[in-house]
Amino acid sequence: MVEMMLLMLALTSPFSVQPMAEPAALWQGNQSVELAVKKSEPAQIPSASQQDEFTTVNDISLQDTKSDLLNKKGVPQQTREDWLLGSKEYVYDDVVVGITDGLVSYIQVKKDAPYLKVNDVYMELTPSSIKQTLGKPDYVAEDGDVYKKGHQAVKVYLNEDQSLKQVEFFDEASF
Repeated sequence: MVEMMLLMLALTSPFSVQPMAEPAALWQGNQSVELAVKKSEPAQIPSASQQDEFTTVNDISLQDTKSDLLNKKGVPQQTREDWLLGSKEYVYDDVVVGITDGLVSYIQVKKDAPYLKVNDVYMELTPSSIKQTLGKPDYVAEDGDVYKKGHQAVKVYLNEDQSLKQVEFFDEASF
C-alpha cells in the first residue's frame, strides 16, 4: 500500500521526469485559437419580429427576481403598492416594474423613456418605429396594439390621437 502511494506521488510530482511541452508549441496552439476567433463572423441578432419569444424588455425579464431588478436598475425613485394587481411597483426614470411574490410580473416602459429594447433589438419609442420593428400586431384593441409571442405579450398603449401612452411587457397568464 505504501509502495503504491509512493508510486502515485512520484507520477504526479512536478519533479516527475515526464516531458513538458516547449513554449513555442504552446504559443503556436494559442495562435491558431486566436486566428480562429479573429476570422469568425459576428453573431447576427434576428429582428424582433423574427424571434420566437419575448424574453426581455429594456433588459428586464419576467423571470427576474426583485434582487435581479435591483442589481440591474439600482434603487428605485419610489415604490408603491398596486392593490388591484396585488403587486409592489418599483418606479424608475424610464420604467415601472411590478413585483409579485418576489418575481417581475410586468414592465411598463414610460412614453418619455429614451428607447424601447425588446430582447436585444433597440427601437425608437414611437408607434411607427415599434410597428416597423415588431411587425403587424397580433391584436388591435381600442387602447392599443398587442404583440404576442409564446406566453408573453408586449402591448403598445395608444392615446385617442394614436400617440404613444406607454408600452407594457407581461405574461398572458398573469392577467
